[in-house]
Amino acid sequence: NLENLLKNYLEPLKRETFLSNAEINALFGNIQEIFTFQKQFLQNLDHAIEEEADFNSFEHPSQFK
Repeated sequence: NLENLLKNYLEPLKRETFLSNAEINALFGNIQEIFTFQKQFLQNLDHAIEEEADFNSFEHPSQFK
């Protein structure tokens, strides 16, 4: 879970002094942007599924248009 990674590892690590900001950025790069994208993507996916009443009855890939 990316949110768990951010809250339980990255934020406490930023408060420590044994790694520089450059080292933290090298380790975690753009993890916050990835988390934000993932969260928005899943919200959009949930919304799209809610809009398609027959979604659970799809059986073939051609039905996913």
